[in-house]
Amino acid sequence: WGATGVHTGQTEYELNLAVALLLRDELIQRGYSVVMIRETNNVQISNMKRAQIANKYEAAAYIRIHANSWTDDSMRGAMTICQSASNPYPTCAIHYERSHRLSRLVLDGFCDQTGIEKLNMREMDDMTGTNWSRVPTAIVEMGFLSNKSDDTLMATDYFRQEAAIGIANGLDAFLEATAETETVENSSATVEPDA
Repeated sequence: WGATGVHTGQTEYELNLAVALLLRDELIQRGYSVVMIRETNNVQISNMKRAQIANKYEAAAYIRIHANSWTDDSMRGAMTICQSASNPYPTCAIHYERSHRLSRLVLDGFCDQTGIEKLNMREMDDMTGTNWSRVPTAIVEMGFLSNKSDDTLMATDYFRQEAAIGIANGLDAFLEATAETETVENSSATVEPDA
């Protein structure tokens, strides 16, 4: 079920879903087709199955929403994660460039809109939900629940709404950039509130 806020006691799975539902509404308002992995908190589904849902719909983007936690409570800020260029799974590896672009632009949009500190993008090849994905994928780590400032900020309705707008802005930028370099046949997004 993920981490718990050190100051607020908010749970990661509830935070992730709250932002994902706002993101769904924002994307629909912008004309996207959205497939939600879950819309309630009482769902048990593996990361592999989550990725397979995104694959089934041939989503233009698969966005996984998380909140971070760390033993060092001074760590704060947002980051995104995608696979590396040398990912060992061929159906995932072929989407590296687009996943990298999606992760970079979503991080930029998210941080610009929310004002939260921007950390970096990370490339990791040990994420089941990414490795099984056959579409561009970005994991958004919105902030650290283990940090009092980030935790308090992420508990506010204002932050959650701005987070949804920022992710949507990043997705818009991704699709615009992708359209300049290749044909995008499906302007749909799969949104996963992880945990």
